[in-house]
Amino acid sequence: MPATAFLYVMSKSMNAIAERLGRPSDGRFFADAAAAVREAFIGTFYDEREGIVRGEGDEGFRQTHNVLALAFGLVPSGAEQRVADAIARDVRQRGMTLNTGALGTKYLLPVLTEHGHVDVAVALAEQTRFPSWGYWLDNGATSLWEHWKIESRSRGHYFLGTVDDWFYHYVAGIRPASEGFRTFRVDPRATEQLSSAGAQLRTPFGVAAVEWWRDGDAEFSLRLRVPVGTTALVRIPATASSVVSEGGVPISGVAGVAAVQWSDGVAAFEAGAGEYLFTVDSE
Repeated sequence: MPATAFLYVMSKSMNAIAERLGRPSDGRFFADAAAAVREAFIGTFYDEREGIVRGEGDEGFRQTHNVLALAFGLVPSGAEQRVADAIARDVRQRGMTLNTGALGTKYLLPVLTEHGHVDVAVALAEQTRFPSWGYWLDNGATSLWEHWKIESRSRGHYFLGTVDDWFYHYVAGIRPASEGFRTFRVDPRATEQLSSAGAQLRTPFGVAAVEWWRDGDAEFSLRLRVPVGTTALVRIPATASSVVSEGGVPISGVAGVAAVQWSDGVAAFEAGAGEYLFTVDSE
């Protein structure tokens, strides 16, 4: 099953490369291949009655199989939340522990976060029982091991250390929105489970930096550095865009801030190059 999932991703990637290189016939070939693989994958591995993905010979629920299917878009439209809920349920039933390895670990925390289970993702990141990153730390790890067991011979493998991706992309909330970070997203997702976070990332245009916290007089504060030549697409929790300010000025009147919108408890706006301190006040 994982091999079929990765075949789909490779076909999609080749389609994108061909389109970018101006080779439409090659692009159509790989697009058709991806569509055929997706149809075969869903028909073979998706269990509609249970709402989960099963590989051939699976005994019980496999987190990796469901995580890969969800991360790669190999779940029928409209069934995504059901599969995500099944993953979260399995994590809870295992005592808030993961059951993924080299192929699935990279996508586990992002998939949970994107589908409303950020609390489960945070619990996994903080877990210290086997298997977990915390278990490594409690047993003296100063690098990333080949597998979860203490008996791991190689202590230099990154593929289980992809929790770092989640820290940057979902806790601090920094993610590219276009090539080379000319535009990038600032969308921290763990704002209810954690009290603060911060990260900085060196881009081709300079250092992008985010720091957020929840305490004091403001309900939420975000310090942001946007390098010259780039634009940040910001999303922060707020009951209305009118309660968000920068330096005491409502964001609708702040120089460098544009396209202010609000919906579903989130204020969204664009921030040009500069340094900002946004605060969300109680109504």
